[in-house]
Amino acid sequence: MNNVKNNFAAYVKELQKIICHWQLIPGAPEDEYDGLIHKILSHLLNGRHAGHLNEIIASYVRNDLALVIQEEEVEIRCHEIIDWWQKKQKVIEEKQLN
Repeated sequence: MNNVKNNFAAYVKELQKIICHWQLIPGAPEDEYDGLIHKILSHLLNGRHAGHLNEIIASYVRNDLALVIQEEEVEIRCHEIIDWWQKKQKVIEEKQLN
C-alpha cells in the first residue's frame, strides 16, 4: 500500500512537470492543474482506454480553464502522457522481473 502511495506522489510530480511545460496558463502555479492531474491518473491507474484521455484533457482545458484548444493539440498532449505512462509501466515491469 505504501508503494502505491509513493508511486502516486511521484506520478503527480512528473505529470505536474509535463502539464506545466504545456504553458496552458503561462506563469501558473504548479497546483493549478491538480484537478486535471488527478483525473488523468485515475484514468491511467484504472487501465481505461486511451481515447477517453483526449476527452479528459479537452474537457478540462475548455470547461475548467475556459481556454480554446484544437483537437490536434489535444492529440499531441494525449500522446505525450501515454508515452510517459508506458515508459513508467515498462520500468515497473522490469523491476518486478529482477
